[in-house]
Amino acid sequence: MIQIAKPENGIARTINGIAKSMNGIARTINGIAKSMNGIARTINGIAKSINGIARTINGIAKSINGIARTINGIARTINGIAKSINGIAITVNGGDYL
Repeated sequence: MIQIAKPENGIARTINGIAKSMNGIARTINGIAKSMNGIARTINGIAKSINGIARTINGIAKSINGIARTINGIARTINGIAKSINGIAITVNGGDYL
């Protein structure tokens, strides 16, 4: 805190008043800086949470893609079986398609 000698005249009182005002402004700015640091910490926490959620979603997407590949493989197998059955039916029916 800025200390000014006891005011002996009007100029000294004015300078002392300015010094007190500047100290108040400095305290206000310091309070704002502390608040901004708190906001920054909160935002960083939110960002970490969002990154965690994104990783979870990516993991789920990979699982879904794996399931989709499995289902596609099953569908191909079923189509192959259907073609085989159709071929057997054609043979049994003497060449007529079902």
